[in-house]
Amino acid sequence: MSGSSRYRTLILGCEYSTFHIYFRSIVQNPQYDFCGFVHCFDGPPPIRFLKGTGPRSVFPVFALENLEKAIFDKHVQKCVILSQSIPMSIVSSLINRIISTGKCGVEFLPTKNLLMNPYKPLISITSLAPKTGKSQVGRYFCNVIHNENRKVAVILPMSEIIPGSDFFDIAQSPHFEFSSEDFDNESIPEDDVLLIQEYIKSGAYRVFYTADTRKAVILAEQIADLIICDARSCDIPYVQSKAKFCVVDSSVLYSVRSNALWPGLVNVNESDSIVVMSRGMNRINQDDKNKLQFLFKDSSLFFALSEYIIEGTSGAELFNRKVFVVDNSDTAGIGQQVAESKGAGEIADPGDVNIDGIKRQHLSTIVDLPKCSSTIPESAEKMNKIIDSLSKAIEKSDADVVVVTIGQHLRGMQVYKPVLYAMPEMNDVENKLYEWIIKFFSSNEPPLRHHFVGQANIINVFATISSNELNVKNNNSANKESFCRLFLQSHLPNGYRVTTGEIVDSFNNRTGQLDVIISNGSAPRLSLDMSGAIIAPVLADSVLGVIEVKTTLSADNLKKALMQLRPVKALMPVYTKIKSVNESDSKETDGYGKIVTGIFAFSPGSDMDNVERILSLFPDVADFVVLPTSTSFFSLNILEECGMGLPDEAVQKNARYAKFNSLGTGLSILFGVLNHIAANRRFSGVNYIRYVKGGWGSANDEMESIANTTLQQVHELNRFTSRLPEDDKRIFLKTRGKMIKILQNQKQNNEPNNYPV
Repeated sequence: MSGSSRYRTLILGCEYSTFHIYFRSIVQNPQYDFCGFVHCFDGPPPIRFLKGTGPRSVFPVFALENLEKAIFDKHVQKCVILSQSIPMSIVSSLINRIISTGKCGVEFLPTKNLLMNPYKPLISITSLAPKTGKSQVGRYFCNVIHNENRKVAVILPMSEIIPGSDFFDIAQSPHFEFSSEDFDNESIPEDDVLLIQEYIKSGAYRVFYTADTRKAVILAEQIADLIICDARSCDIPYVQSKAKFCVVDSSVLYSVRSNALWPGLVNVNESDSIVVMSRGMNRINQDDKNKLQFLFKDSSLFFALSEYIIEGTSGAELFNRKVFVVDNSDTAGIGQQVAESKGAGEIADPGDVNIDGIKRQHLSTIVDLPKCSSTIPESAEKMNKIIDSLSKAIEKSDADVVVVTIGQHLRGMQVYKPVLYAMPEMNDVENKLYEWIIKFFSSNEPPLRHHFVGQANIINVFATISSNELNVKNNNSANKESFCRLFLQSHLPNGYRVTTGEIVDSFNNRTGQLDVIISNGSAPRLSLDMSGAIIAPVLADSVLGVIEVKTTLSADNLKKALMQLRPVKALMPVYTKIKSVNESDSKETDGYGKIVTGIFAFSPGSDMDNVERILSLFPDVADFVVLPTSTSFFSLNILEECGMGLPDEAVQKNARYAKFNSLGTGLSILFGVLNHIAANRRFSGVNYIRYVKGGWGSANDEMESIANTTLQQVHELNRFTSRLPEDDKRIFLKTRGKMIKILQNQKQNNEPNNYPV
């Protein structure tokens, strides 16, 4: 066939997803000349025409019974199957009917060609067959993610077209968003209302109930850390997934043709993780586990248990009371098990029920509801009739309490009886799913990982060049300090400067010479020039951090560095601390704080095993020890202050420091610590007045000092008077008294000190 030829094509599918896939992915495909769509279920199609865009904007929708007629009348050469959630037997029938015409072939479009790519991690959850517990897995993930303080958005795709007119305009596809479990929307089926509410109870930040998955993904990625797409029934979610889970029931695997829906098998084969769900107390034995592990040897296999629990209560209301049980056809017997497990006294006999859709089975009332996701008026009317009839039957019974497992709210009862709704919840029997989702988050690569690995390599190269080219040890040490300062200057916020020198506080405590000082750039430099060539003291109130730089982290160098940092921790700087936003009181608080201190070394010594022991000899003196290309140490106190989570392996029992071994990790955490504390400390010039208060050495001050010294010396002469003759002693004491009086008068006449401010 020439490149310009186009296949006259029918699309088998009449659902929201089919239409959106068509317009998003294949409408411009030059291979296809589209002739219309086929509704793949019995009965008339919900619409007659699809209204799109472009010169050929209207396409007919054919009934399933007219498939062959449409192929002949439209001269169709190819049928593309996009319809989903249909029995496998129907799929086989469709293929046979199409091929038997002798006019065209059948095509299943590759899923990967139709996927939309989200910009946030997305987990898709699909199934092999209906009612396997797919949403239970989704709610479990949602709960775990919420407990990790992450925002999760849930997408619940709609499939069935809502009948309204003969024409369907894709721009008018229904779309709903929910952030609260309290809502009232009559256009949403009751079982989907319960599903939305359950997701929100499980911690979903936002739930999108939509016919336009693409729109939901774009909105979800703007507000959430992670997206969960809970596919409708056995549908394929046409979005690119970070992880694909398919939920299966072990019994269905042995009867796929009769129990599974198309394209459930596609979901199983394309998923990298399989969740095998058991029900009630029927846990899978080890032999069956071994068979399943062999069957899914190329996938990660998880085992879970679906158990019905009563929502919002311990179930004490059932103890020793008469209970009316309502089950669905696929939950028959579950309600009675739940009631008996809570100590129900008696299961009420529902009596003879002769209503269409309701029957009795043993002591349970079984309702046979139509497909709950259906919004076809006839189905909705039938469902409402069954629920109303059921409510009346409950009113007439002598039961005290009602237990319901049908996934529907009972309404319209005139006689009050407590109704307890039992909902299925997933039990992660081996805790493997929990471990997976936690690892999923922790294994996400930090955004700046490669940056700091590169910085560590650059610093290492510079240090190696300096060591090889310089024979003078002091010059090499000076270069190492410069490399450290260069890194800090490029990784600190604007408004900070990196210098060297001595620090003094307002109590005249001094540190001596320090290698690296990080100070507030707006603070005065106390120098006559701005070149930095003249060394001047740095005021402690403006200092963020101090780092001592060592070429090799030997035991002796570590001790020397800690001795140099001791006076830094003894300083008493004053700054304003801004409390964390998650504290109840976010007001600023004034107080003394400690300067962040640490050691920066370029190569490990031969006795690195002694680092933590030596650090313990100088408690709380160093907040960190960073080796860019080797092991780094950070005090647990500073990490806690910065709100950084610690990996379990980083913290040993009774440890004061956490160790980090990966290349560049020390630099990255140093970057985080300094920037976090810089953002939470506010330096203010008002504190500098404390540095200029006190005596300035005026004439009066000098006279007062001399007087005080003389008085002290005169008093000390008293011990020598005992050796003098009595006459000399009288003369001495008389003279001493006059001198004391003169000195005291001199002190009283002095003017008070005047401080320059």
